[in-house]
Amino acid sequence: MPQAVFIYADGILHNYSNSNESKLESFKDFQINNDALESMRILRSSGFMLVALEQFPNSTDNKPSRADIVRMKNSLKENFLIDNFLPCFHERSDCQCLSPGIDLLKQAGANWNISLERSFLLSRRPEDMQSAKTAGCTAVLLGKTTPHWCRLDILVPDLETAVAKIVEYKNLHGPALGKSPVAHIRKR
Repeated sequence: MPQAVFIYADGILHNYSNSNESKLESFKDFQINNDALESMRILRSSGFMLVALEQFPNSTDNKPSRADIVRMKNSLKENFLIDNFLPCFHERSDCQCLSPGIDLLKQAGANWNISLERSFLLSRRPEDMQSAKTAGCTAVLLGKTTPHWCRLDILVPDLETAVAKIVEYKNLHGPALGKSPVAHIRKR
């Protein structure tokens, strides 16, 4: 079964060009984060499937449009060689797909035969760590601190460090090992 790195795209694979960084209103606000290109190349060359996740809780007002979302997906796939792009259109408080739900992670596991227990979920938001833990993935948070309520496995300051830790685990244990790598790659 393949291993995957699930990546919450906003703030990692793309940034916003508008002043409202919590809301993507159209494709013109979408900017590829060129600093992430090398990190995704490393993960890809290490044998991981790359699955971008994105929540569009404001899509009820048709912003961004479905056409803009397709353009985003195509841009992410083209620039980062992402295997799949899984969007969610629910308000966060009602969502069973992502944060706090796990339906999209389970769907990806079933559709592409991904071992969730051997996969990683990477985000810059502490709220996303619960989805990783519930699904059985290793929870990787990009940040300097974490709230007391946040259950995670790995806290790293930046994407490059996260990728190094993920690849380190795979190199130490190979593709056949199951379960979380936490004991082996906690903070150093």
